[in-house]
Amino acid sequence: MKFTDGFWLNRPGVNAQYAAEAYDIEPATGPHGEELKIYAPTRVIADRGDTLNRALLTITLFSPRPGVLGVRTEHHQGGRAHKGFDLDGVESGAGKVEIADSGATFSTGDLSARITRGAPWNLSFYSKGRRLTTSGHKSIGYMQLGPGATVTTEPAGVTGVTKTGLAPHDTYMHTQLGLSVGELVYGLGERFGPLVKNGQTVDIWQSDGGTSSEQAYKNVPFYLT
Repeated sequence: MKFTDGFWLNRPGVNAQYAAEAYDIEPATGPHGEELKIYAPTRVIADRGDTLNRALLTITLFSPRPGVLGVRTEHHQGGRAHKGFDLDGVESGAGKVEIADSGATFSTGDLSARITRGAPWNLSFYSKGRRLTTSGHKSIGYMQLGPGATVTTEPAGVTGVTKTGLAPHDTYMHTQLGLSVGELVYGLGERFGPLVKNGQTVDIWQSDGGTSSEQAYKNVPFYLT
């Protein structure tokens, strides 16, 4: 699903609110042990007026096992049961939280995530000190859709799944990560296009569209770079 019109504009009917700063950071305890919670307003808070009519996003860092780092983004947690699956080898206590004046670090095995306190929003991921990727400006967002917003829910060529073909819900969460120069993306299951996915929009949608098409029988929501 695409909410934007290019990089600067939104599609008609879309109100996009992006994490603007890490306003508050605190350690927490979850099902897998230590967690790091980050509270990110969608406007830099300079006075009380900046808290009005804006979303507050909660980003939680956790680790189900050493070397596996999870990130969960939420707005108004609850409403629906989490849809997911358990990982093999799940254990408690794999993650470690360190809080500092400048921000915080969440570590598990050779992986770590560092959040910078304040603005601009900056959550970076490292392996043995080498930066892997970053969640920066306009990376995490809360999308509100007005009536008739021109956001399609069906990939090209798939019809009849919804009555209008438009997104069926009023709100969505959005996230993206940065790529380094020369970094290549592979994976996402069975695909009939180029092996390298850079520059493509890949819809994860099971469909019998036939080979040599943009539709696939075996989509897998995992990728490697």
